[in-house]
Amino acid sequence: MKDDWDKIVSVNLEGVFHGTQTAANYMKQTGGGVILNASSFASLIPHANGVIYAATKAAVSGMTRSTAAALAPWGIRVVGYIPGMIQTEISADFIDAYREKFTKDISLGRIGVPEDLAKPIVFLSSECAGYISGCDIQISGGGDSRRRIVP
Repeated sequence: MKDDWDKIVSVNLEGVFHGTQTAANYMKQTGGGVILNASSFASLIPHANGVIYAATKAAVSGMTRSTAAALAPWGIRVVGYIPGMIQTEISADFIDAYREKFTKDISLGRIGVPEDLAKPIVFLSSECAGYISGCDIQISGGGDSRRRIVP
């Protein structure tokens, strides 16, 4: 359990912390920018088999809010995003095994493709999103089943 803790905290939390520090130091010298942090629905929805992962992703969401406030004076926005089910080579077998279950929990009725995630990330990185900071944006096709409205 300790080894799992160390590995997951190192990647999910320390990686974001150190990446943010490095980016912020550069951005402070160059006039601002945007830092995007990947969170997860695990930060919002209890997951009995993913306690450490969920804790680190909840911490990333907290870091997003706090660093947004801390870095705002330098013109640096910090935004988190929570991706839904996205079909990739890595996720293909898992998604295919549970496609029907996943799809019924997504309001738009389909699994996302990488472009569904990339386009909003490009938007969040742009000046078009210049007043968005310190929050997590869900990019999920309405996939948070706790809020899904069934007709």
